[in-house]
Amino acid sequence: MRGIPISGTIRVSTAMLLSCVMLLTGAALGHYAIDPAGEPIQAPQEAQPAQTPAPRQDAAAQTAQRGEDTITPTAQVTWRYAMACGHEVSIQDAQPVVGKTRAELAQAYGADAVVQFSPARVEIRQARDISCPDHYVLKLENDTLTVRKTDAALKERILLTLDIPLPKDAAAECIKGMTFDSLEDINIYLEGLDG
Repeated sequence: MRGIPISGTIRVSTAMLLSCVMLLTGAALGHYAIDPAGEPIQAPQEAQPAQTPAPRQDAAAQTAQRGEDTITPTAQVTWRYAMACGHEVSIQDAQPVVGKTRAELAQAYGADAVVQFSPARVEIRQARDISCPDHYVLKLENDTLTVRKTDAALKERILLTLDIPLPKDAAAECIKGMTFDSLEDINIYLEGLDG
């Protein structure tokens, strides 16, 4: 058998080995090379799949981590409103302030408004420029005479629009708004203007 002489075999295997080494060296240098200024050059990174951001903690959890007391979802939050008619109205509603600190409440409603504060019990006092739900208001606005009433959510609603001419002094009073205990009292007042 003739075959390849042994010395030739060594040369072929050495050549293959050198080729593999050069190939691996070239790949390594292609990934991390040096620019002419002598600074390393990083090969461009392969595109990474977009990472989903970590879920955000709610404000109450973040504030609790800072060690501040926050209002819990089960807290008893009492809103006390001094109404324009002189009465006070109390409403229980924690929803608008859950997760807030005393400082956040003071900033939103005024420092004197927060009368009591703990994670389980809060009392906030405010003044409102409308009458309580027990009263009716006769008001003249934009030359329109209306009868208004405040609902349980403390929103003033127009119940009636009246087409009644008012004397000048009565019109001036109604522009400010006149408070009555009943619709019958409004009717008596308006009938008294004629005479």
